Amino acid sequence: MPSSNSTPVDTYYYDVLNIPTNANHIVIKKAYKKLAISYHPDKNKAPDAEEKFKTISEAFQILGTHALRVKYDKYGRDPDIVSLTGVSDPNGCYQCMFGEIVGDMQIGHFFQQDDRYYAKGQAPPTHTDEERQQLIMQHMEQLQQERIHLLASRLVDKLSLYTTKLSTFEHDTQNQIIDFKKESFGNSMLVVVGRVYATKAKEFLGIKRAGGLPGLYYTMREKKYITKELWRTVKATMESQAVTKKAIEAQEEDPELDDLYMIKCHQAIWQMAKFEVEATLRLVCDDVLQDKSVLLNERLGRAEGLLALGDLYVANADISDVENEVVQLK
Repeated sequence: MPSSNSTPVDTYYYDVLNIPTNANHIVIKKAYKKLAISYHPDKNKAPDAEEKFKTISEAFQILGTHALRVKYDKYGRDPDIVSLTGVSDPNGCYQCMFGEIVGDMQIGHFFQQDDRYYAKGQAPPTHTDEERQQLIMQHMEQLQQERIHLLASRLVDKLSLYTTKLSTFEHDTQNQIIDFKKESFGNSMLVVVGRVYATKAKEFLGIKRAGGLPGLYYTMREKKYITKELWRTVKATMESQAVTKKAIEAQEEDPELDDLYMIKCHQAIWQMAKFEVEATLRLVCDDVLQDKSVLLNERLGRAEGLLALGDLYVANADISDVENEVVQLK
């Protein structure tokens, strides 16, 4: 579909993809695939290749999405428009949509490893690659601990409403669910978050109230689930890498291979994001439920609220939309 505005106020993204301002979606997609393969970091080792790859992806996300393209043609490169894109910056995408619950996702830092992720006050300069990676990992661990603490604090505040103002708790949760369902993968994220909340709550309640066996059951079941999800994440990443390598090595354009390349990249990003969200939220729930500075009865109340919250998320997710979102990635 061509742009609704024949004279865009800005042509930067059109110039990035080297296409005319009236290009249709097929032309945009074809131009993006050609450039993305050429500047993919696995193939192009030029110092600025990674940054160009991100810019190319950003251009495709904006021009390839009708609503964003209309806004871009009318207003130009507005930061609010850029913030709605996701492929070039998974962290920005999920942070924008689900930041209240998932926080500042670590997956984004793996896509943007640069001097910003050194510890505060640490000068960038003369470290070896190995030392630099170690500093980055140390800082990311610090950021993750801060993230868990922040999310736990938010969750405690939310759960306190369950025992003190139930009607407010339900009202706020329903409004949050409505907002989530407006977003891409919103229904899927509701199921992901809701499942973790409900499982951790049942595990805690089973241990504290039913002699331990029910809690042990949920603990063992969760371990099996984690192993399965880890394999899915590794598999998605390996498949993405394999298809990327084929696309890079291809001697001539192959539309089917290009489509598969796009699908597998998106699938790998979502699976990594999902795995990270689940792992982080398990730690957040532990922080909330295992807080020994709080009396057991209060922690039991938190667990009941957490179970109610998880059940509400899952129950209100549109399962057909979840299935469609999954199909988009296969």
